[in-house]
Amino acid sequence: MKLLSIVLTIVFATALLPGCAVGNTGVPSNVVVREIGDVRLHSFMSRSVTPAIIETPDKLIIIDFPGDVEESAPLFRNYVESLNKPIERYFISHFCASHFRGIENQFPNMTFYSVDADHIMAMDEGSNLTINPIADDSELIVAGIRLIFEVDREIEAWIIKMPDLNAAYVDHLAYNSLHVFFPPLEPRLAHLKRLADEGITWFMPGHGAPMQGPDFVNRAAAYYATILEALARYNTLEEVKAAIIAAHPDYVPEANLDRFLPRFME
Repeated sequence: MKLLSIVLTIVFATALLPGCAVGNTGVPSNVVVREIGDVRLHSFMSRSVTPAIIETPDKLIIIDFPGDVEESAPLFRNYVESLNKPIERYFISHFCASHFRGIENQFPNMTFYSVDADHIMAMDEGSNLTINPIADDSELIVAGIRLIFEVDREIEAWIIKMPDLNAAYVDHLAYNSLHVFFPPLEPRLAHLKRLADEGITWFMPGHGAPMQGPDFVNRAAAYYATILEALARYNTLEEVKAAIIAAHPDYVPEANLDRFLPRFME
């Protein structure tokens, strides 16, 4: 399965999507903040990628960049600067260009870190970046925060766990209220259930809104069940789409179903 060629154009309002926890007053309406002790987890929702910021008392750790939406890039940089703390480490979760395209323009001279470092730097969009490699399934302690980088290469899924915060940044496992999904679905849901069993209670997907567990896992399970049931029951794309839309009217955008369903129906 090649995800490199996929361009995700995900449109949603700046109003918080279902399941969001509202952060402190004074933050933009497209940002959700979760406080865990003296650490704050920020989810900056653009019209595509949702970068994460881990704010400790004196440092910032950043994951990803809104590279698909030109107007979001400077807004994200401005939000990072408004926190008024130095960036201790900047991670790129994986090789999809939407997560790093144009990052060097907003964060010049930055050294990045990624489990897909070589892959990213071999791409046109990443050829000007300096990226230090991280081994799959490795563990780092950055600014006092323990980070575990889990990768399932068979299904192209990337997880950055923050076990001491009971939080995880998950990409290509599931998304909250967005019609975005990749085959196969069953192992993605198995990863989510495993994370919940390990104590993860805050899921920060790479696109869309973060969500409290187990709600995130339950919504993903219900959504994936609908997709599989519709695929088993109906023969045409339009019938499958109609069944999914009827069961999950709050999911957007419907146009994405035309992009992702054919991968399953083939």
